[in-house]
Amino acid sequence: MFTTKAHGLILRRKRLRRKRLRRKWVKETGTIMIRILTIALAVSSAAAFGTKAQAQNYPWCSIYSGDMGGAQNCGFVSFQQCMANVSGIGGFCVQNDWYRPPPGSRASSARR
Repeated sequence: MFTTKAHGLILRRKRLRRKRLRRKWVKETGTIMIRILTIALAVSSAAAFGTKAQAQNYPWCSIYSGDMGGAQNCGFVSFQQCMANVSGIGGFCVQNDWYRPPPGSRASSARR
């Protein structure tokens, strides 16, 4: 068998080896996480800056009554769509004063 001194040296070497492996693993894992975060940041930045923010531009608005008194939603393409929205909850539909048809479309087909 090993002497106490030799046994102590073997145990110390095993501990050092485990420590080195653990440090190497932590270092590699940290590098991988940094790469993943960098890629995620690049993709989200491209998505955020690649699209223009625009206000809704629809020809019909619903004005709610009852519990939602005065609330307004100008997100409807047709009068029928707007009326279906206020049906049963109360309210009415009006043309959107701020509506501007997209270039090249006929304004008369969008307005009623």
